[in-house]
Amino acid sequence: MIKTYPINEDLAGLVPMANEAEQLILKNEIKEENGLLLPVVLWRGHIIDGRCRQKACVELGIEMIIEELDPNLNYDEVARKVKGYNSRRNLTPTQKVMAACRQSLKPSCKLPTVELAKTWGIGRDILSNARFIYSVNPDMAETLFNGGSVEIIDANGRAKLTNKVTTIYAYLKKLSEAVEEDNQYAWQED
Repeated sequence: MIKTYPINEDLAGLVPMANEAEQLILKNEIKEENGLLLPVVLWRGHIIDGRCRQKACVELGIEMIIEELDPNLNYDEVARKVKGYNSRRNLTPTQKVMAACRQSLKPSCKLPTVELAKTWGIGRDILSNARFIYSVNPDMAETLFNGGSVEIIDANGRAKLTNKVTTIYAYLKKLSEAVEEDNQYAWQED
């Protein structure tokens, strides 16, 4: 039986899981290489990087290589490491913004928004736009985080798919302002 480790969803979840096709490719690479080349990274006994590698190794019955981080590191130090480990993954610019946004919304994140944006290599304004998207439509934000596109209605009333944070922000901002304006004239029965 292959030893498995619990996953620190807070930290490992800073970046999206591999989709089915990516997971299959990873599994086949591990199989063809006769084992895991990159370690599964643990912090305080929980996986912070390597959820997909663990899954592939368990399915293949292959022992994992483990790297344990210093348990005295704080959350923000470990979060920076998770970002560093995952810079090798092909995150889209939108996924990168949404991952930074997710981190910024976690109570355990103590970094100011400006500093957090810098650590992800993004602008403060786009991070603020992503935070607005999460606050208004968390499902839409999760779709973007996972690499998908969402449907919006353009200025001509046509539905279109997009994954552009600034476009989606502008769309949702306009919708929320329209709702506020409608509520200004709303009345209630006593």
